[in-house]
Amino acid sequence: QANLARLLTGVHVAALDEGAGRRVGELLRANKTTDLADAHVALLVHNQDRVLTGDVDDIRALLRTRRVNAVIVRV
Repeated sequence: QANLARLLTGVHVAALDEGAGRRVGELLRANKTTDLADAHVALLVHNQDRVLTGDVDDIRALLRTRRVNAVIVRV
């Protein structure tokens, strides 16, 4: 857990509150997908951000729907 703790010092943690939940639902509807976690991540991404993910195709599609240009890195 020490390695995880070191990693998380540089990671922004965002709660999925009611407002974010609504935006996630709108993004999922617009993208015609159902992965809540990927959609929540995609909503937090800004242009030129770097996204580390094991689900490159879904993140790319969600960001395309949002018209956000980010660097996507497969992990």
